[in-house]
Amino acid sequence: MKTLAYFLSVVMILSCIPVFGQRTAASISGVVRDPSGAVVPGARVTAIQVSTGAHTAAQSNANGFYVIPNLQPSGYRLLVEKVGFEAFEQTGITLVVGQAASVNVTLTLGKPTQRITVSGQPPLVDTRTQTLSYAITPQFTEQLPLNGRNILQLIALAPDTSAYGGAGPEYANQSATNPASSAGFVMASGSSRENSTTFYLNGSLNMDTYTQVANVFPNPDAVQEFTFDTNSYNAKFGGLGGGIVDAVTRGGTNQFHGSAFEYVRNGALNARNFFSASQDTLKRNQFGGSLGGPIQKDKTFGFFSFQRTTYRYGSTANIVFVPTPAELNGDWSAIKTQLYNDEPGATSYATDSTRFITDSTVPFPNNQIPVSLYEPLALKILALVPPATNSTTGEL
Repeated sequence: MKTLAYFLSVVMILSCIPVFGQRTAASISGVVRDPSGAVVPGARVTAIQVSTGAHTAAQSNANGFYVIPNLQPSGYRLLVEKVGFEAFEQTGITLVVGQAASVNVTLTLGKPTQRITVSGQPPLVDTRTQTLSYAITPQFTEQLPLNGRNILQLIALAPDTSAYGGAGPEYANQSATNPASSAGFVMASGSSRENSTTFYLNGSLNMDTYTQVANVFPNPDAVQEFTFDTNSYNAKFGGLGGGIVDAVTRGGTNQFHGSAFEYVRNGALNARNFFSASQDTLKRNQFGGSLGGPIQKDKTFGFFSFQRTTYRYGSTANIVFVPTPAELNGDWSAIKTQLYNDEPGATSYATDSTRFITDSTVPFPNNQIPVSLYEPLALKILALVPPATNSTTGEL
């Protein structure tokens, strides 16, 4: 009995786990009518995924309405069949992440063995939701340049977004809390903070909920597409009050497909900045590839992607100076300015406003300062500073 009770408890717990795929799944719905405009109940409507051959079927109800939910973002053809009518086929249907598309069908009287095929993309108007959504399709990720190949930069393309603080095309950078995801994010509809965006990947939350920063997303060759919902989105998205980034990765199909890439940034290939004394020293190589295809045709598929990024660069601007070994030992003769022993009680400034003058001001001969006058606490701090690589200038 204990074993049975334990088994039933596990089943109940698992049955409560949310189906994350519903956050990314699309759907097709519509009304089936006859030539006179009357609704046609009991029609079999089948959505066929072009790339995998997967079939998902539904039946029109008494009002002629049908809905096919939980479809993966992909290309589809729609087949409608009913006894006494010619079969109807609509091709060229492309669904994006979370899209609720409407495809209405008008059947023609005739034999079911006959088929009417309508080609081309139908007007997939969303009449079931009020969500304002912008889709970033493969055309964006494949054809637009991405600095660092981070797809999150593309959310700034959504028409109803704005930069944080109204600073033009610039947008907040996440590298302070997540260097691997140093892409910006913007405000949605001008009514939310730029750190109120929620990020999903394949239906699961993909962000650090403490710092409200996106986790690392796959490289562009591994991401099929994503949408940026900016207003009136579904209650299935919980959490923050800003926009919703909902991304899905690529999958295998009945045809083998893949890619190989390398993106190079090298100072030898760049012009020198007008205000820089030398060329850019950054050498960045991003390389990898992807491969997808069938494991068992029409049933099982696989997809693999890999990317590696290497950096090599030298600093031309961030030069740090520390005390030289001679200066740490009290020898400041390399400094041309005369140093003085200014005791407490200074009453006025020198005419050059560079030092205090008191009645007991005494110059240090040849700028030699006894180490005994150094503050002990300062010496302890200086002991933690890396020694200068240049003993003359103190440059690190």
